[in-house]
This record gives sequence, C-alpha cells and structure tokens, in this order.
Amino acid sequence: MSSNYWQTKKQNEQFKHGNTLTSKIEAYVKVWESRCYSDGIPDEVPNKVMDSGRAPSYKALAISILKNDLLLKSIGFDGKESKWYSALKDKKRREESNQYDMF
Repeated sequence: MSSNYWQTKKQNEQFKHGNTLTSKIEAYVKVWESRCYSDGIPDEVPNKVMDSGRAPSYKALAISILKNDLLLKSIGFDGKESKWYSALKDKKRREESNQYDMF
C-alpha cells in the first residue's frame, strides 16, 4: 500500500485482466476481500468515497455496468493499451523532439 493511498484523487490499480466482465468483477471482489473486507464488500458507500475509489461497493459495480464501462475503468481497472498505439505515440514524440522553434 502506498503512502498516498487515502488521498481523494482517483486511484488506478493494475488488476489482472480476465477475458470476461464476470472474471474482472470476481477479481475486483477478491482483491478487496483480501485487503480488509473479509466479511464481503458493502452494498453502498458514500458517493464521495465511491468516486475516489477508496472503498469498494456493489453500487459502484452496478453503475459502471449501467454506463456500459466494459473495461471497468470507473472502478479502478486500467485499460489495455495496444502495442501499435504505443509505437505511434513514441514515433510522434520523436518527431516532435526533432522540431526546432524558429522564433
């Protein structure tokens, strides 16, 4: 656990990605239960806490599914970035670093 874990900014964590939405939700519940929610995660937490990602809830899961967030970014999963996107971004950075300001 990092020292800035309880800050109010959104925390993104690297959960292991599964092939299905169900396996991602199971991983989310398993990670939170292994931390400090051994009795199960709550159904609902205050909105400010839920939005910051500091506490899990089934309400947050339901909202992310209703918003059609299939990558579950709203509850802390990082989206997978393709290697082609990374290659194009690196190429663009190299091109921009070679440009000189004329004025």
